[in-house]
Amino acid sequence: MKIEATEETPEFLINESESKISLKGRAFPENAISFFNPIFKSTYSFIEKSTSVVRFEIDLEYFNSASTKQLINLISSLETFHQNGKNILIVWKYDKGDDLIKAKGQEFSTFFDLPFKVEAI
Repeated sequence: MKIEATEETPEFLINESESKISLKGRAFPENAISFFNPIFKSTYSFIEKSTSVVRFEIDLEYFNSASTKQLINLISSLETFHQNGKNILIVWKYDKGDDLIKAKGQEFSTFFDLPFKVEAI
C-alpha cells in the first residue's frame, strides 16, 4: 500500500518484500484521525500476516500535536503486537543537525517497551 505525500501529509509505504513500513515527510493534516486511520488499518493487517521482523521507519521533518497523538496511538499498538510475539523494530530517522526531531525520537523511545532506534540520516 502507498499513500503519496502532500504538502501537509507524509508518504506512507508498505514494502512487503523488505518487511518495511515507512512514514516520511511532513505531518500536519487538517484531520489527523481520518488521515491516520487507513495507515493504522494497513499497518495492523500487514503485521498480523508477517512472519519476519517488521521495520517501521518514521522519517518526519515536522509534525503537529494532532499527528503526535496519532503517532503515539500507532506506536502503542505496535508495542501491543510486540508484546504478543510479533517482531517489530521502530527506526526514528532525523536529519543530522535537526536536534528537535532527534529529541522527539529519543523522547518517544522512552514511552514504549519495544525495539526503538533513533538514527541520523
